[in-house]
Amino acid sequence: MPRIEVPLTYAIPDGETHAPMVETTIGGVATRLIVDTGASDHVLTTELVERARVAMVPGEDGTDAAGNRLTSWLVGRLDVAIGSNDLTLENVQATAGPPPFEAWGIGGFLSPQNLHPSAAIVLDLASGRLAIDDQPPDRVVERLVATHPRLEPVWLERIPSDGTILVRVAVDSGEPVVTILDSGARGTSFAASTVAGLTAAGADTSGRALGGEAMTAPFVVGQSLQVGDARLPVDRLFVPPALPGEMDGLVGMDVLRRTVLLLWADPARPVLWLVPR
Repeated sequence: MPRIEVPLTYAIPDGETHAPMVETTIGGVATRLIVDTGASDHVLTTELVERARVAMVPGEDGTDAAGNRLTSWLVGRLDVAIGSNDLTLENVQATAGPPPFEAWGIGGFLSPQNLHPSAAIVLDLASGRLAIDDQPPDRVVERLVATHPRLEPVWLERIPSDGTILVRVAVDSGEPVVTILDSGARGTSFAASTVAGLTAAGADTSGRALGGEAMTAPFVVGQSLQVGDARLPVDRLFVPPALPGEMDGLVGMDVLRRTVLLLWADPARPVLWLVPR
């Protein structure tokens, strides 16, 4: 059986957020952490770290998705309780949280692919659960596929990166491009060059940067993603001029919430993505 299995929640005081969360306790302080495959490290808010009386030292500053500078702190190794399960997180960082986080009871982000050095991580967004499973990989895969007979299993080679989940995905019949599977993102975005020749149907907010800034981009309709032999329709495919870093694609929760991801910390292991047939 899985070593750890906990439910995912989306509830916040004034409704529901797009990102999956788990109930967590840190230093006796109850909080919620967003399960974010787009995070290369576990990142807590400085407000939570101070409230939990956890030591931190200055770290290397970074930038969010909008290019805003973020002051970073290093927490390092940290014992937490996820649900009723004790777990030790490595290389924990801290930064000031977006303004709504404090009122919503959100204390930061978990990088699920970095929860355990060798066990399989099941991010079952279709059924709403997060599991750490230390059984042999073949048994984990067999049980997961049997649990979701209506989903098609697709193996994707993982592209070496900073610890996020980078794979190759195509828009319709286009060429596969470097794409991040990002459970912390609301909308799915691909660089405009991947859908050249299509006319935008409008523009809207595709998500928010960690600093809270809204990110707006044009979008096209009637598109789908090609994943193995499956096609995943995207109601609104955002097409900004470019995406950060080396990637040209980002799959957000508008698509991921109907799917299941099986991940390992080792980037040499492929990702199993169970998608609607």
